[in-house]
Amino acid sequence: MVNTYVLLQNGMLYQQKSDTTYSELSIVNKKECKTVFKKYKKAQSDTVHVNNPGNIYYFMEFVGKDTTHRVVWGGGGETPPDTVKAFHKELMEMVKVAKTAKTEDEIEQTNQPK
Repeated sequence: MVNTYVLLQNGMLYQQKSDTTYSELSIVNKKECKTVFKKYKKAQSDTVHVNNPGNIYYFMEFVGKDTTHRVVWGGGGETPPDTVKAFHKELMEMVKVAKTAKTEDEIEQTNQPK
């Protein structure tokens, strides 16, 4: 099973549920979202060419108007630079916060009197 999350430039954060189905996780504020895309460029993630998956692997994919760039690592060989791995970790922390907030919101809504 592959866990895939999508962050759009408008701040919408989605989790992929199937090949064609996504569910909304959160809305990232516009300033933070803009910072994420700037960090992607600063980490030079779009210049890294690693395609080395293992049984458990990590990936980042950037889809632009005219380009798609994917970095995959986790196998025993080549890995991306530490800046790319740190950026990925930061993104996954953002997802974790969004998932926790969504779960807390769902619990709160369940406990609301009707």
